Amino acid sequence: MKRPYRSIQQELLGWLLVPICTLWLVTTFSAYSFAARFANDAYDEIMLNSADSIVARILETDHGLMVDLPPAARDILEHNDMDTFFYRVVTLEGKTLSADADLPMPPEAANLPLWKPKFTDARVKGLKTRLCVLKVPVKGSPADEVVVIVAETLKARNHFATEITLSIIVPQLFFILLSAIAVSVGVSRALVPLKILRDSLRNRSQHDLTPIIEEDTPNEVKPLVVAINELMIKLAEDLEAQRRFVGNAAHQLRTPLAGLKTYVALLKRKKQPETTELLDQLDVGMDRLNKLVGGLLALAKAEPSANRSTDMIMTDLNSITGDITNALRAKAESKELSIEFMKNSESATIHGDPNRLQDLVSNLIDNAILYTQKGGAVKVTVDALEHQVKLVIEDNGPGIPPEDRDRVFERFYRVLGTGVEGSGLGLAIVKEIAIMHDATISIESVKPQGTRFIVNFKRSTAPVVNVQTV
Repeated sequence: MKRPYRSIQQELLGWLLVPICTLWLVTTFSAYSFAARFANDAYDEIMLNSADSIVARILETDHGLMVDLPPAARDILEHNDMDTFFYRVVTLEGKTLSADADLPMPPEAANLPLWKPKFTDARVKGLKTRLCVLKVPVKGSPADEVVVIVAETLKARNHFATEITLSIIVPQLFFILLSAIAVSVGVSRALVPLKILRDSLRNRSQHDLTPIIEEDTPNEVKPLVVAINELMIKLAEDLEAQRRFVGNAAHQLRTPLAGLKTYVALLKRKKQPETTELLDQLDVGMDRLNKLVGGLLALAKAEPSANRSTDMIMTDLNSITGDITNALRAKAESKELSIEFMKNSESATIHGDPNRLQDLVSNLIDNAILYTQKGGAVKVTVDALEHQVKLVIEDNGPGIPPEDRDRVFERFYRVLGTGVEGSGLGLAIVKEIAIMHDATISIESVKPQGTRFIVNFKRSTAPVVNVQTV
């Protein structure tokens, strides 16, 4: 099973810091070992000097050998305040001449060469100590040889070794931290093109399939950008082919549907009782099919790939909305609905395609009429603000549940339980046209019941171009 990848930054930091930290640990161990050996050598030399000083204080008297080591001299031998100092002078027969009788005499001491010190570790009174054992002659006769044993605890040695080790590893630790920071910053800077690419793709409309610019991308990222661009080209070609198919199919269906509609009208004029009901049902079905075909054709025209910049001109939304409201007034009154159009300014200029804007307004008002019960009301408002123009269509119908508000803009999606027949394309067309005009669309609830659709356009101050909408 493959390990899941973390971020590239964490991956690079891991590959860099793991060997560096491992090397640092090895260096720490090696540095402490070196420092411990160095400290032992230095303090062993001091212990040997102490042993030589004690040898110099061995005197021969009438009563035999003795060690003349006054307290002041012993204080000098105890060269640091951290450790406990021990010493012992003993003959080869095991007779202690002076000092600490508890200090052990190594078994091999009698066989040591003269003046050749031996250093070893031992425990004295339960303490870890370092011993220096030195066999020396007193009168030049083997019978008068003595063994001088000097010992001290290890605190000063360990402290000295620790200080040396810290002086080596602490700068290395700072170097590792600085390296980690430098690598992290460097990797972050190196990943900036990827972050820019991510933000560029994230901020794109789902309909924007234009290729990504490759000029400013690093060589390592270019293969990814090229692959994404190739995928976008394929998607754009597939979507364009799909749009052409839907548009052509819808356009081709209109002519036979119109012919069938004419034939049904002619048959209904004959007023034959046995066929009247069937013809009425056929007429309703063809009306529904004709509306669906019209919706598909409008949706194909609203697709971004079908739009041309030359279609976008300065347009007065007041004029379009007022005309559509008047055109649908008869349909509203047939359901005993009141329909009202209001505007707060004589001009509400936006940059847009008049034909597509006509489809947007028509679908929103038609949707409000369709879902508002008999005796209800539909309010249409165009609110021209300083930097935007707001189109508001409000009804007092049953409303749209919050969980369905995002999905109503999907193609062929219809809210269940309304009992209203529809194609499910009207709001999908509205959404496509809003995207085409860089407009935002939102849905709000109306108290005590109802729905409010709000479309926000960017306002333009350029003069309106008078064109005939279709």
